[in-house]
Order: sequence, then structure tokens, then C-alpha cells
Amino acid sequence: MPPFITIFTPTYNRAHTLPELYRSLLEQTDKDFEWLIIDDGSSDQSKFLVEGWQQEDKITIRYIYQDNSGKHIAYNHALEAADSELFWPLDSDDLAVPTSVERIKFHWSKMDLEQSSAKAISFLVNNTDGKKWNDDFKVPDFEEHFPELIYNKTIRDDIWFVFLLSYIKSFRYPEKWRSIYVPDSLIPYAVSANHPVRFVNERLGIYRWNPADADRLSNFSRPEKLKSGGAASLFLQNWIKLNYGQRYIFRYVVTHFKIASQYHRFGDLADLTTRERLAWLPSFPVKAFSILGILPGWAMARLTELKHKKLAQRIR
Repeated sequence: MPPFITIFTPTYNRAHTLPELYRSLLEQTDKDFEWLIIDDGSSDQSKFLVEGWQQEDKITIRYIYQDNSGKHIAYNHALEAADSELFWPLDSDDLAVPTSVERIKFHWSKMDLEQSSAKAISFLVNNTDGKKWNDDFKVPDFEEHFPELIYNKTIRDDIWFVFLLSYIKSFRYPEKWRSIYVPDSLIPYAVSANHPVRFVNERLGIYRWNPADADRLSNFSRPEKLKSGGAASLFLQNWIKLNYGQRYIFRYVVTHFKIASQYHRFGDLADLTTRERLAWLPSFPVKAFSILGILPGWAMARLTELKHKKLAQRIR
């Protein structure tokens, strides 16, 4: 019988963090889950650690190794391999609290009784020191589309999601670029395109913030990052918002004009032609709206190149 939930962990050279995550899963009050680990080409002791845990046979663990291709490719492999009702992405340096699976199951059962149309649950997390990583929601449980909360600033920090696997099986991260960082927001945005999310005012995870994480998207416009995949990462960040945020474009026009401009800016810097960038967008209204951002995006791309050229000359 398939498990209730697949806990999916993409990992790359995290033998130093996986043991603590493993212990947090051993402590679960409900063990109706499978831990699916997709190893993105680790060269450390990760494989041997996991093989030892599999021999212990305390929880169900499935381990899949792939050549180093990027976390987004690991996501695609996990979506193909998983077989459960729910799907919970849990990073290799984060932790579950002991009642995580139990409470997720409780809320999912409650949603079923209420005949909710939501295809995902979202909950809050703490830091490792026990402090709140994000603010409490103003009401105990509610349903809303994820992007709406981003645009009206209800959500300001990372929150975690658990998805209905059968619904997200058809979604895939773009594989044009490999070994780059692709924002995790694709599936939350994709789910929210047509269905709300159930937001639960409980703290069911522990986020272990790593200073290196700040180097993902916020600093990818730096010269040394742009040409090594940063431009593609930032292009995809804005593509996700345009591609899956169609319902919000005319509600938040100024916000989406900025998104469209950045979409074309970083698409240009990632060496995508205008034709290619338009082809990435799903429908005529979105393509037409994005055209407004082509000229400002081109101008920002040229200014970025000029700025980085001057910086390089100064360093010499």
C-alpha cells in the first residue's frame, strides 16, 4: 500500500546535515511516509549514510542517484518516482517537528470533510533557536491563492508547502539549463493558478538558515554570477510569476510591468532572443502584456552590462 506522504529531499554533498534530518524523521509520531532522497551527484559520504539507514529499516527510505544536474532536475525525477497521496519537499538542511506528518494528515482529512478544492497545505516554521521564522497568520486556517498573499504582502518570509501529488504530477521544472538554481516557487504558483492553498497557522518545520542561501537569487545579478547561470535563474524567477500568475496581471498591473521588464532583462542577459522569450509564455494576453517590458528590459540589460564592464576595468 502506498504511503500517505512522500517526503522528498534533494541533496548534494550534505552528509553533514542529513543525519539530523534523519533523526527528525525517526521522531515522527506518525510514520505513514516514505523518505525519497534524490542525490544530485554527491561526492561525499551521503550514499553510504543512507544505505546504513536503509539497513536499520526504521523508516521507509528510497534513494535515487542522478548525475549532477541541479535541484530542479531532482524535483522532476521525484515527481516521476513518488507514489503517495501527498508530496512534501523538505530540504536536506531543514528539519521536521515530531508531529509534522500527524498534523498534516489531520488537516488533510479535515479539508476532505469540508470538500475543500485546495490542492496544497501551507504551514509556518521556526528557526533552530526556536524563534518564529515567519509571522503568524491573522486567522487559524484559511484558503487563498499563494500569489495573492505575496502581492498584498500578507506573506513576507518563506513558508512551506505540502501538495496533492496526483495534481502536481504533470508539472515539470524547465530543463533548458542544468546545474543552476531554479526557484522553488514554481509548484506553489502552478497549483495556485486554478486552486487555492489551505494555510494553517501551525509551525511544523524547522528552517536552518544558511548564510550561503542568501547568495541564491538576491545576489545573482552580480558580474561573477550572471554569466555562470545567475541570469537564467532570475529569468526563470520572473517567468514563473508571468506564466502562472495570469489571474493577477491586471489586478497588480504595476507589479507585473516590473516583472515583465525583469523577465526580458534577464532573458536578454541569458542570451534568449525576444522570440524565444515570448515563446516561453503561455497565452496571447500574457505575451501581449510582456511586450510592454521589452524596451525597459533591454535598457536595463545594457546598463547591467555597462556597469559590470566598468567594474571589471576598475578591478584590473
